[in-house]
Amino acid sequence: MRDNIARSFPEKSKNERAVIVNNFYRHFVHQNIESLWFMFISEKEIKRRFVFDNIDLLERFAAEGRNMTAVIGHYGNWDWMASVPLWSNKFLVGTLYKRIKNNFFNNLFIKIRSRFGVRCIEMKRALRGLIELNKEEKPNIIAYIADQSTTIKNVHYWVDFLNQDTAVQSGWTTIARKFDTAVLYLKITPIKRGYYTAHFEVITEQPNSMSEEDLLKAYFANLERDIREKPEYWLWSHKRWKHKRMRNEEWGMRNEEWGMRKED
Repeated sequence: MRDNIARSFPEKSKNERAVIVNNFYRHFVHQNIESLWFMFISEKEIKRRFVFDNIDLLERFAAEGRNMTAVIGHYGNWDWMASVPLWSNKFLVGTLYKRIKNNFFNNLFIKIRSRFGVRCIEMKRALRGLIELNKEEKPNIIAYIADQSTTIKNVHYWVDFLNQDTAVQSGWTTIARKFDTAVLYLKITPIKRGYYTAHFEVITEQPNSMSEEDLLKAYFANLERDIREKPEYWLWSHKRWKHKRMRNEEWGMRNEEWGMRKED
């Protein structure tokens, strides 16, 4: 983690980076407590602490019959984004998740995320789940935590993110373009301990006017902007840069290896 921060902020002194580390650990503890509290917090209290300040933007798209894609990062308290259904009944809210092997924790995760009405769609049945959701009477917004790492064989794009060559997930861009959804970035701003504002920023209303790579670059540019403003609120403990970009010949050798394994 300290190495990641050093590479991300080479212009900062050792003492400045140490402050980021200490503040991160403090926020990390608070964020985990807040996420557990989400199971019990009242509707009134969560709306007081996590404020969506431009929900009218989502209602405008819904009134136009447009579905939406919202991309967020592991920043602030991303779990509390699941309170968005409390702010409007004019659209449905869904999110994709990767099943956890432990059934207890998998069910707990779903219970927390769906408490206020979010539809949780397992990633391996994403296409079917989204098609089913699109058949509902109301438009929908699907939220993706889009800054996670992925397996090296699923890497199709790399971006420059925090001064580092970064392998990125691109599934959400494919889905947004396939279903022609408005693409929004959710900016979460920590105000003080346990209080946040959330603001939707339009990346594009016409996703097919942008390439998948350009959509990814726009998302990561927004996320990097927020991290540079208050770096301690990002999830630095996540192994974000575990993959290194290969040369073309290395990719060829790796693909041959995967092919042989598949045949075996």
